[in-house]
Amino acid sequence: MAIIDINDREQRQNIINDIGLRAAAAAQGSQKMTNVSIKSVLLTGEDVANIRDAILPLCGDDGRLNMYMYGDWKVLDEIIKNDEPFGILVVGADATSSNLAWNCGACGFKTCGEFNKYSKENKGRGTAQGGPACMWQLLDLGGAVCAAGASVYEAGVSTRIHTSFGAMAMACGYIDAMQAFGISIGPWKYGTWDEWYNRPRMKGTFNMGDIQKDMMRCYPTLFAGFNGRGRPLAKTDINWQSKGIYFGAEFDEEYENKRKAAGAKFGQTTAEIRAKIAARKEQKDK
Repeated sequence: MAIIDINDREQRQNIINDIGLRAAAAAQGSQKMTNVSIKSVLLTGEDVANIRDAILPLCGDDGRLNMYMYGDWKVLDEIIKNDEPFGILVVGADATSSNLAWNCGACGFKTCGEFNKYSKENKGRGTAQGGPACMWQLLDLGGAVCAAGASVYEAGVSTRIHTSFGAMAMACGYIDAMQAFGISIGPWKYGTWDEWYNRPRMKGTFNMGDIQKDMMRCYPTLFAGFNGRGRPLAKTDINWQSKGIYFGAEFDEEYENKRKAAGAKFGQTTAEIRAKIAARKEQKDK
């Protein structure tokens, strides 16, 4: 018999790894309607650091280019600095072609053949995921991702499904897929919900003005006044009804310039990470 001390950092990482592998099995074994091929990869250590490094350029130095993605970066950064047991399970697929011949039309085309022809000529990467895609295969991918996430949750460690981690894993070359999501496994010391939902490590990062502006940009209908005029008023402060500040569309040149510069820096960073990963694989094959 042996006494296993789970307070040991190495042992806790071993448990995290085991939970990740079980979650990958749950994704592979999830109920599916189609023959979509589910792919998965478990990232730990320096590979988690690569995901962190890839995220930051898109957020800007202060996080205000993408406050949501910055929240993921912030937690990863502290996990790495504190050397906490952690892993990211990436689950993905390529749903950009279909051999189902169901001709359901859910993709926007009358037949699977029309969809496949268009997809072959116009396949591309969106903001985070690639397309166009077969809706039935995406449903199966979603089921696989949820099965993996549920497996981690049932193991009792912090977890959440992250579009950001999946997109970064594809950009860095960790997984050959057109759609992918990352599932956080840990960190160990926080409750299952607290870390990735209440995000205590973000405390003090943004002020009330930042949060209010973000809410008004992203959830305008929640801040709309009486719409009988045909134009929703913005609740900027206690006297919002008399200020006449309305929601509308405008070109933000300053933000666009920052976004384009961030995209260029992101491309450079991910190219460097892909080169490092390729070198590691080449060394391993020798």
